Amino acid sequence: MLVSSTINPAHSANIPVAVLSLVNPNDGAVGTERFLVKVEEDWDQMLSVAQNTLRLPHARLILRTHSLDICAGHAVTLSRASWPLLAGLIGEINVMVDEDSQADQTFSARVQKQHEASSELDLEYDEHEHGEHEHEQDEHEHANEFSSEDEGCAPEEEQESESEHDEEHAQDEEEDEPQVKQEEDVITEEPRESHQRPASQTTVQRPVKHETSNQRSGSSNLHENEIDSSQASSSQPTPSQEERLILTISYTNPEGEFMHSMFKIRSTATVKSALKGACRTFGLDVARASLKLVVAEENEVELLSDCAEGETLGRVGAVGGSSFVIFMEDE
Repeated sequence: MLVSSTINPAHSANIPVAVLSLVNPNDGAVGTERFLVKVEEDWDQMLSVAQNTLRLPHARLILRTHSLDICAGHAVTLSRASWPLLAGLIGEINVMVDEDSQADQTFSARVQKQHEASSELDLEYDEHEHGEHEHEQDEHEHANEFSSEDEGCAPEEEQESESEHDEEHAQDEEEDEPQVKQEEDVITEEPRESHQRPASQTTVQRPVKHETSNQRSGSSNLHENEIDSSQASSSQPTPSQEERLILTISYTNPEGEFMHSMFKIRSTATVKSALKGACRTFGLDVARASLKLVVAEENEVELLSDCAEGETLGRVGAVGGSSFVIFMEDE
């Protein structure tokens, strides 16, 4: 953009700057406060500049301009495709907040406050699905510890009775709550010496599979490496129940706008819990959403792996600094 000085009109320079202002979505009036900002050639970076300048870090913004002769004096909405072609010609940018993304302003304010404080969102187990099961499991493990440490010489009949009770309890859980059963496998990987669990609950004897292709699409490019579980456990210790991971979850809407946020979450939390928290943050419908883990990046192309909602984050391969991507069914 060619900019001239009002003090010395003969002096001008080609500088990538523009005047940024906020537009009232109700009446279309331009705000009185205007900002001189640097024009970024990248669309996402330009949106970020507008969000930071107007202090709207989580709002979905619409950029408009009427500073081109082709606009004929009307405010015309800019798009991702047209921006690289027009960035150097635009001298004024009017910003409007998408009302659809601001429908629940109370929730938006709460999310904004959380991100400004620490950019961390603690995700807990869903009480309806996991609270009762976790409580029963804690009581069951506490009873096993008491039996192994304080009652090492318990009669054989009592131990056989407990074993039968555990087997029936495990079968009930397999029939009623298969997803919760998968979580129990992760929590109880280390078997008790004095009280063995039934074989149906033990996962340390099964090989661990790492899948690096999309399971839903049925692609033939499935790459599986089978690693003996005893070797995996020795080279990669199982994360403790209290260990928390800092993860990045992102989403790109159909208009091409990229959103991302950082979350602090336990490694034993389920994929479903993480997906619910992220959908609340981005205002998405969790019923149509799925989560994929970014396994690697090759030639600026992300290799993704599907994550079953019933699995824990540790089981799907998440570690500190891992990245996830949200996909919607109809997109």
